[in-house]
Amino acid sequence: MNTETLIHDLALQCRPVKPIGSPIIRFLRWASATILLLFVGVLIAGPKPDLWNAISEPSFIFPAIGMLCLSLISTMSAFVLTIPDQRKHRFNAIPISVVFISVGIIASISIFSDLQGSNPGLICILRVVCLSVVPALLLFYMLRKAAPLSSGLVGLLALLGTLAFSEFALQFLCKKQFWAHILIWHFLPVFALAMIGIIVGRLAFK
Repeated sequence: MNTETLIHDLALQCRPVKPIGSPIIRFLRWASATILLLFVGVLIAGPKPDLWNAISEPSFIFPAIGMLCLSLISTMSAFVLTIPDQRKHRFNAIPISVVFISVGIIASISIFSDLQGSNPGLICILRVVCLSVVPALLLFYMLRKAAPLSSGLVGLLALLGTLAFSEFALQFLCKKQFWAHILIWHFLPVFALAMIGIIVGRLAFK
């Protein structure tokens, strides 16, 4: 087979490649699907009975806003970092800074908080994990299409964002409004479990 014939045969085997879309559009699609999934999950598990009174408490508002912002920043960063553009490497400092600042804030709260209110909350960890499974699978599937180069970082941000979003939903389920409980059984497990994303990212994005 000569070179021209080989080129012709290879050209016949080519198929149109559909662009994966901009990071913002893909992020909005994932976020919309995740909101729906978490809403259904909260309805199935049953919101806490005093929800309307609880949502006005600082122990509900600040953790919910913090985790929601952390989730949106982390997942959006993961989508942006999947684009193989040299300029995007400068964007790495933003999600990394967010992670370190969040860990610092949690560490500071743990030092100055009264941990006597940290009632056992293994059910909260289980709920976060269960709420995260489908959104995490969907997110890693969408990210894998772009073949990210920073696999470990993208995996960490993806899992952190998903877990943080699930913790936001957990605020509507958990009946314990103690700061110490939220810190030990909500925040710390989210960051601890997110570390698994480094390994998952390196395996999934080969």
